[in-house]
Amino acid sequence: MNVTQEGFARMTQLVMEMSSELCGGRLVLALEGGYNAEALQNSVAAVLWELTGQSVIDRESMRQVEDAQYPRIAETLSLIQKIQRPYWGELKSDATG
Repeated sequence: MNVTQEGFARMTQLVMEMSSELCGGRLVLALEGGYNAEALQNSVAAVLWELTGQSVIDRESMRQVEDAQYPRIAETLSLIQKIQRPYWGELKSDATG
């Protein structure tokens, strides 16, 4: 899926923020293998650095990338909601809700 080690680190930051807000910081992560041993090693290391509070990425730079990609992300989320709406009646009508 072309996720970089920085991307895995940023996803870890986001999940940690959500777990802190929603469930008292409780968090379980599971490793699902990988196809490229070097990329897997680097991504796992980046996740572990985040979990230990020793971030290896610039959070503000990552937020700028996220902001630039938001229109495409929102469009994808909207499409997923449209597809899932018949099965999940509680879904709101837009990706911002």
